[in-house]
Amino acid sequence: DPGRRRIEIAPNGQQWEAVGMEFEFVSEPVIELLMPDIAPDVGGLVHEMMGRNLDGGSQYRCRFSESVVDATFDTSAGSVLCVSPAGLRGRVGVAVSLNGQQFSKTGASASLDVFDVDVEELHVDDGQGGVAATFQ
Repeated sequence: DPGRRRIEIAPNGQQWEAVGMEFEFVSEPVIELLMPDIAPDVGGLVHEMMGRNLDGGSQYRCRFSESVVDATFDTSAGSVLCVSPAGLRGRVGVAVSLNGQQFSKTGASASLDVFDVDVEELHVDDGQGGVAATFQ
């Protein structure tokens, strides 16, 4: 069950003593929707992950195949945001971590297709506080 538990030790295996620390159990995060589910091979695209058990994290990370990047939790949407790294190829599994260590399982809803972009053709416009990419 999710929640905090006191840590106790028993030096003799019989009498337990509190050590003044707690351990927190959290439910495993599940990605149910990844938007967008495509990414350019040059990276730099913001992805939003929606699903279950995404809140309550302390150190959000996203993993694209073997590449791990920092992420943020959007409290108003209840989703995780991260930017795809450069160098991805083909179909890539995506996972999220709430503590920077253990990652969610990847599945059909947690993968994206990477497409090739000629860097000279990439245009990024940050007009209204958001980033929009146009591929020609």
